[in-house]
Amino acid sequence: MASDKTLKEFYFEAMRKQWGQGTRKKPKNTVPGHEMFVFQKEDLTLVELRAESLFDGGISGMINIFDEGNLAWSVHYSGFCEKRARTFLREVLSKSFRNGNGASIRGPRRLEEKKLAYVNLISGNSGFARIRCYEKIIKVAIDKPEDKILAEISFFGGLID
Repeated sequence: MASDKTLKEFYFEAMRKQWGQGTRKKPKNTVPGHEMFVFQKEDLTLVELRAESLFDGGISGMINIFDEGNLAWSVHYSGFCEKRARTFLREVLSKSFRNGNGASIRGPRRLEEKKLAYVNLISGNSGFARIRCYEKIIKVAIDKPEDKILAEISFFGGLID
């Protein structure tokens, strides 16, 4: 069985393959209504299954890592991401995975560019073994009384004991 450290390194290697080239690798469409990304190396396999609503920006998915065919790690996520925030989110994740500077399994704690802010709120001592994080993208208001939230996505999961 792979160690926690090996699983974490494998996860980030898979995410660099998926996001790190500046554009998301085209996923396989084997499950109706879903996108699926698969990355395999030796005895480890990462499978991400993601569904998206074309009408309201709703998203839901899961990322599983299997070690010799046994589920070893799993994260589930859901929320929404407006269309205009998706490009910014892709840019943030591409930079984060390429540079290895994520604060959790996703992006940095905060990044502001182009009047948009990416915020990654990590719950407690959340690490790779136990994940609780919440990311959002905010349109930063300069001349208006409040910011507008363009995306909110919650993540939870971790090692399978």
